[in-house]
Amino acid sequence: MPIYNMSRKFKKFSLQYSYLKMEKEEVDEICFSVEKNMRSYMNKNYPEYCKYFFRDQVKDPVLEESQELGQEIEIKVESPKNIDLKKLYRRIASKIHPDKTNEERESKLFAEAAQAYSENDIGKMIEIAALINIEIAELSFETIALLRDNIEKITEDIALKKQTTGWAWYNTKTDEDKLKIVKYILSTRGISI
Repeated sequence: MPIYNMSRKFKKFSLQYSYLKMEKEEVDEICFSVEKNMRSYMNKNYPEYCKYFFRDQVKDPVLEESQELGQEIEIKVESPKNIDLKKLYRRIASKIHPDKTNEERESKLFAEAAQAYSENDIGKMIEIAALINIEIAELSFETIALLRDNIEKITEDIALKKQTTGWAWYNTKTDEDKLKIVKYILSTRGISI
């Protein structure tokens, strides 16, 4: 594949990644803010069911027992790092590592870069590099594939978030729609109203 097409593909994927990251942030914010509205609605209309409606108020004995025993629930498997990801991380570190600068903004960016590195998020690394004026050289096919994988993951995350009751609540038009959601959630916990 000629470099011109690869460069164009990289630009398209980078822009797509940035757009999807913004969309994910928006969906996350909506779902988070809607929870307050849901709690208020439940407290006002169905206070006797609040403890069953919200997961944080329902005790999970298996989860509690494993936490008491100090067991890890999630197991992370370290995957080998992409060479371009490593290079980009090193370039970012050489420019904004907290040992080199005392600026709070740059420290936060470095923390984001470290997280992106640990998550193999080349898209986020590219965004950070652009913010601090680091030019990106040609990337390998493997890196473009990793960027495409990052895009697919964000797309899946957005789709999953849009399947939540929070998102459904946000899109309700009437109190009847809200009642349907309340009934559905309570029915999943063995309660009918």
